[in-house]
Amino acid sequence: MISQRRLLHLGTNIVVGCVKSRVVSAQFKTVLVSQLKIGARLGEPILEDRADQNVLLLAAGAVISSAVLDGLQQRGIVQVKVKAGELARLTGGGEPARAARRSAPVVSAVQHSAANLVFAPAAGQSAWSVDADSFVNRVQRHGAAPVDALKVQELTQRRHESVKQVACLFECLGRGDATEGRVVAGVTRDSLERLAGDLDLFVSLGISPQPDEYPYGHGLQASMLAMSVGAIMGLKESELLELGMGCLVHDAGMLKINPKLLTVTRALKPFEFLEVTKHPTLTFEMIKELPDLSTGARMVAYQIHERWNGSGYPRRRQGKQIHPLARIAGVADVFVALVSPRPHRPGLRPDQAMRRIIEGVPQGLYDPEVVRGLLHTVSLFPLGSFIELTDNRVGRVVRANGEHYAQPVVEAWLPGRHDEPPEIVDLAREKELRIRQTLESLPAAEPLARPPRAEPFTDDHWN
Repeated sequence: MISQRRLLHLGTNIVVGCVKSRVVSAQFKTVLVSQLKIGARLGEPILEDRADQNVLLLAAGAVISSAVLDGLQQRGIVQVKVKAGELARLTGGGEPARAARRSAPVVSAVQHSAANLVFAPAAGQSAWSVDADSFVNRVQRHGAAPVDALKVQELTQRRHESVKQVACLFECLGRGDATEGRVVAGVTRDSLERLAGDLDLFVSLGISPQPDEYPYGHGLQASMLAMSVGAIMGLKESELLELGMGCLVHDAGMLKINPKLLTVTRALKPFEFLEVTKHPTLTFEMIKELPDLSTGARMVAYQIHERWNGSGYPRRRQGKQIHPLARIAGVADVFVALVSPRPHRPGLRPDQAMRRIIEGVPQGLYDPEVVRGLLHTVSLFPLGSFIELTDNRVGRVVRANGEHYAQPVVEAWLPGRHDEPPEIVDLAREKELRIRQTLESLPAAEPLARPPRAEPFTDDHWN
């Protein structure tokens, strides 16, 4: 017998042991690890899919989690055996997969999570209703084209200029002066123009961590990502402007919060967090005199921290009580917060942040349709992520691929040869090629200027 102490603890270690024949005398079925359902508790053990012996991976009573799937991935386990009677409950009712080739790619936990939530629309159907006046019709299509280096330089410079403008606006709002209010509309309209020119490049700048720019820089990045998601979801220009302007100013109230709370290097205590939850109301008061700020934009700023299940603040609104634009803003705000370093914790890699967002859907934190929009906009392996392909090449994600969210467009190099021109690979057109894993950086390249992987933390410390 395998002792209880050797059971999986928080998914970080996989139980391994030979199982007596009486345990496996019942009928077991082979399934892909990617079919396992996060959150399911095992009524029967799960075995490794091996012909030579029966190896116990997870004992009865263990819970399938992202960490469990990560552990299986690290061991190179692609498929497992589950008891026939457990099949529907552990896989959501899917038929067991045919035996996979041993050369098949290792399926990561984040891929599993997205597939498990069934984000892809039915065949032949559009993900969202896109009307003739939807702004997405004005977005230029670049297909698998590489990113223009000159455009990168131009957009980066415009972003810096926008940050300075927003910082000036926040200083004025802190003094009760609304004379710089037209900056909100100006920056948002300029952002929308840049979005239309190259959405992928615009998004990649919006989700790139920018230290020492909180709260004004954070608001700009949340605005950029939210408008991009909203465009993909078929919003009109007027709606995107409301969404962008609301995101831009949503953290202005943080200027009236005790500044020491923004620099603590630990998790906030309950009474400290309660102080932080006052800032949406403070923001609402600060922006009431701003010109050209619609009711929709004000609701975005006020409700951006509300959560789908009613666990947010300041009013604990839930579901459709939350303004539709604020639901988009909330997801964008959390994603940007997760990838951004804070004094109390480092930032996550974008793929890790995406996993957190996806896992928040069954927890009731986010509107599932908005998370699907985020996936279609930034990819399951978000723009800018370093990756390894199943043919051992390494690369960087440069363009999203809509509903093919696990198959983005990448720049690919042979390992150690990324000083040479890359090959542009559209994974949606490659039947055999897939992403094996994400990387901290390209091999033999300078490491990313990003802290190591963070321990779990809540998205609402301050974001």
